Amino acid sequence: MLYNDFRPKQFKDVIGQGHITEIIKNQVAKHNISHAYIFSGTRGTGKTTTSKILAKAVNCLHPKDGEPCGKCEMCKKIEEGSCLDVIEMDAASKRKIDDMRNIISSLKYPTAEAKYRVIILDEVHMLTQEAVNAFLKTLEEPPKNTIFILATTDPQKLPATILSRCQRFNFRRVSLADTYKRLKYIAGKSSIKIDDKSLILIAKVSDGGMRDAVSILDQVKDLDNVSYKEVSELLGTSSNENMFILAKSLMSKDIFKALNLVNTLDNQGIDFNMFVGDFIRFLRNLLIAKVMGENAFNSISMTDEDIIKLTKINCNKDIVIKIIELFQSLSSRDRVSVELSIIKSLDIINLSITSKDEIAGIQSEPVKEKHTDVIASETQLINKGSVEKQISEDKKSSNIDNYKESNDNNYDTEKSKNAITDAKNTLINKLKQSSNYKNIGIALENADIYFQVRGNSMTVNICPAVNEENLIQKGFYWIKKGFNQFCSLDNLNICIIKTTGDSKNGK
Repeated sequence: MLYNDFRPKQFKDVIGQGHITEIIKNQVAKHNISHAYIFSGTRGTGKTTTSKILAKAVNCLHPKDGEPCGKCEMCKKIEEGSCLDVIEMDAASKRKIDDMRNIISSLKYPTAEAKYRVIILDEVHMLTQEAVNAFLKTLEEPPKNTIFILATTDPQKLPATILSRCQRFNFRRVSLADTYKRLKYIAGKSSIKIDDKSLILIAKVSDGGMRDAVSILDQVKDLDNVSYKEVSELLGTSSNENMFILAKSLMSKDIFKALNLVNTLDNQGIDFNMFVGDFIRFLRNLLIAKVMGENAFNSISMTDEDIIKLTKINCNKDIVIKIIELFQSLSSRDRVSVELSIIKSLDIINLSITSKDEIAGIQSEPVKEKHTDVIASETQLINKGSVEKQISEDKKSSNIDNYKESNDNNYDTEKSKNAITDAKNTLINKLKQSSNYKNIGIALENADIYFQVRGNSMTVNICPAVNEENLIQKGFYWIKKGFNQFCSLDNLNICIIKTTGDSKNGK
């Protein structure tokens, strides 16, 4: 495999991390080695590779200026993974306290063949709290000639007690230029016929991960003459299609298309946690494309064709930012059903997207309703929320005092009026007590409410203030549910009346 054949063997070969390798090389040359290191950074940036080079450098029989020779017996054994004193453990799979105790117990004995015992713990942030506690004492007072190297993609999860005991080095994403140069070098050495445009595409899609870039090149090496089209098809650029569909659905407020996509993805067994993370990155690229225009081609890890498609999406930058914030909030919560949460979030985003100022004021609470409840609330809002009715100023003396009554009225009008008033007041108080729905409660309090009696059914018409119509629409599902819960009347219907410019609250 190309990745193994061209894996860096010395510090100078590590691409894009000179700010780290130069310091460590000098430490080795001056015999000023720390007992513990933390190597953090995204995948494929050289953390484990640098760890192994450091293990070779400190144990090399013929080092030169801090670099391992790569030819002596110790360098060869460490490279092959046969050195008993260099231990590499995947903390993602061996994360329990018993696994850590096995490592600690091995430190009681002197090294078998190397000068330094090197313990490399990959994805160390995955260790359990018990394993971390067992490791702390050893990390603070390690045995002589023992070096710990902790590699992680998520250093934020490491406790401060570990961070404070280690020298920390942050591995950067490898730049597009450095990735391209390395791929060009590997292609030349391996006699791979591939054009520069294809190499640049691979470098962009790898998103700063050299390992990913070399792995992609390894996939296309057996083609006779690698073309840009073949590389594009291999990378599955069509996999972004769902992202484009969802983004366009949100921007056009097509909630049903978005819900259908979520249902399709669910049937395909998509991991929604991963999907949300990917969609956040997609929206970030959309935002960059809108802000940078033609300059975005060097900043976005997508094909040129997809970047062009991004620039053609009709959207407002402020709205994109708000949607990113909502999805970040969604991905950070612990939920029983991610799918239901996504549906409710799409619901809120769709209702909020018409007002960038108000979108930040409404957040989704954990969803406990069934799919049908959410979709029904949308249907009711679309069917009833667009009711247009002119209400003149002289007919509005108070919120509940105005009503229309048919000749076949079977209701006690006064009793109905009191029941609706009580339900409204109770609902307003409940909404205002919630930090998430306080603004909706205030908007309902400011709204005019009318009711019509037709036979044995009652319709409550809510006429919001002009500047609060969006809030009422966003909270329609909960308003409807609240009226039905707090009002004892049968056959009760709730509608939103479209606000007209001369409404008294809309001045």
